[in-house]
Amino acid sequence: MARSSSRQAERLKYFLFVLFFQSFGSAYVAKEEFAPELYSLEIKSVKENADSRQVTFEVRGRNLQSTTQIKATKAKAEKDSVCEDFDTNFNFSLIENSESTKAQYLLTVPKSAKGVIYFCLPRQVRENSALVPPIFKGDFIRWYHQGPDLTYNLPSE
Repeated sequence: MARSSSRQAERLKYFLFVLFFQSFGSAYVAKEEFAPELYSLEIKSVKENADSRQVTFEVRGRNLQSTTQIKATKAKAEKDSVCEDFDTNFNFSLIENSESTKAQYLLTVPKSAKGVIYFCLPRQVRENSALVPPIFKGDFIRWYHQGPDLTYNLPSE
């Protein structure tokens, strides 16, 4: 009888241990209502240089701040899926951000770049861990795909 209750107690401790680490050992994304998001993209101008192409474009969305960065990927994915394969050949520079729903950027790409590019925006992620209290851990950024419909097709030479 004592052995049976001892096993049950061990199982209960194991269950609580697993439940505790599932609840507190994972990452979570900052509230969606504060995350930047793109709804549309409009090309304003394209200028050709000797070795690069400069594309001025305007995006509309929500929570677009002057600090909002954009990254590009060649990987097609669903909206809000994690972006991981960034193309470092693309350089984005903010031109103007007059309101949180509209911004204008300059995209510089090598002339040799071809194909469709997709856009990714950052979201703040906090790491929850029972082993390391939040006071010792900073926030970090995870990049999220803006969907297969928000694209720019790089023209062939």
